[in-house]
Amino acid sequence: MIAGPSSGQPRSMPRIDRCVKTVLDALYPIRCAICGQAEETGICANCLPGLQRIAKPCPRCGANFSGLGTCGSCQISNPQYDATLAPFRYAPPLSGMVHQLKYHRRVSLARPLATLLLHEIAPFTQVKPQLLIPVPLHLSRLIWRGFNQSIEIARYLSQALDIPIDRTLTYRKRRTQPQAALRAKYRRRNVTGCFGLRRPLHVKSVAIIDDVITSGETVNELARVLRKHGANLIQAWAPLHTEL
Repeated sequence: MIAGPSSGQPRSMPRIDRCVKTVLDALYPIRCAICGQAEETGICANCLPGLQRIAKPCPRCGANFSGLGTCGSCQISNPQYDATLAPFRYAPPLSGMVHQLKYHRRVSLARPLATLLLHEIAPFTQVKPQLLIPVPLHLSRLIWRGFNQSIEIARYLSQALDIPIDRTLTYRKRRTQPQAALRAKYRRRNVTGCFGLRRPLHVKSVAIIDDVITSGETVNELARVLRKHGANLIQAWAPLHTEL
């Protein structure tokens, strides 16, 4: 389900969605997305330790950083978001999972990708965000793909953390090029001014949800809009980071 509630207000998973999920889980037991053995969360305890983590992430942008405090890039650019959780490197097998999710409509893979975040999320929910905001797709891309992968990941996070989602608060004013396909110097220009809000933001603390953080320019631009409209604590959550 792509559209938000008709009232425009965020809410948790509707009762009918929970019923459908229960039936599907009973008929089709969830298996580890990596090795295939039965596993409730989608990634088993045997496979999880073998995944490539960001060794020492910068607390602000999530990129690998061996020093103290925030990385030099964050000290220079001063991102609009306050903290990033993107614990795993964009590398096989996880990069393949994202590719299957986005381009082959393997929507079931949103669950194990969300699970990667849930394993690491405790420090980021000591002050729990009041709202999850998935990075929006442009309408043309949403129609072509049939779903927004960030919404699908956010759906599982919302259930596990009891934080509402607002699927329709933000939108893309224009279609942008995929950030990973662009050279670093063009990424900021690609997303500048591309996001808008459909209605006022009524909370102060939010978490932006994406599938992969590449340079951070996309979440930074969305964070800029949210901060302009009253957010004062903004986190960025994505299971994978490209470390570019």
